[in-house]
Amino acid sequence: MKNKKNTALIIEDDHISANFYKSVLEKENFTVQVSYTASLGLDILKNSDIDVLILDLNLPDMDGINILKHMYKNPRYNQVSVVIATCKDDEIDIVIGLELGADDYIIKPVRPREMMARIKNSMVKKQYMFPANSESIKFGDNEFDFSSKQLKNNEKNIKLGSKEYHMLLFFLSNPDRIFTRGEILKKIWFIDSDIDTRTVDVHVSGIRKKIKDTSHKYIETVRGIGYRFNKI
Repeated sequence: MKNKKNTALIIEDDHISANFYKSVLEKENFTVQVSYTASLGLDILKNSDIDVLILDLNLPDMDGINILKHMYKNPRYNQVSVVIATCKDDEIDIVIGLELGADDYIIKPVRPREMMARIKNSMVKKQYMFPANSESIKFGDNEFDFSSKQLKNNEKNIKLGSKEYHMLLFFLSNPDRIFTRGEILKKIWFIDSDIDTRTVDVHVSGIRKKIKDTSHKYIETVRGIGYRFNKI
């Protein structure tokens, strides 16, 4: 709704940082709650309707990664946009966070305009990745359940790798649209540069095998451009 205020939760043990994030979000018309501990933050998540979570990875009572693990297992958090804000520049922690469903990250010190840009982008991403009015999508002998985050082929559960999962979800949420490999890299891997795009081809090949798409009728290769998902 046009006049609905977005809600944000900040889980950050540093009071100065938390108050800074709060002021930036409130200027953008967000309703903001703040938690200085992971345990209180989880309680707020459980009992409130949160649109955006700003999460520090260094917390006194629980690592932020454990919060992401908790959220990843529960479909009710599918549409919460998660942005990691941390002074940690450890690539492993960031990658684990993204693998567990975080949408983006920012390294402290945080700049207000960058922070809001990443938050807004993550909210848009959640809108296409988890359509609010869709429970599942069927294509051929396959069915993807948005609530359980589970792919089935002929009623049998199919295990997807993390990037395969996010790529398939991206295709399912954007049927009949052509995407370049570069666009897919940006959406799934958060990479803007023109690195070797064969990694996209490798993951597409893996998904095709799992959904029995030997003729490429579902994930179509658009010669010289990229890929298109056909919901047949």
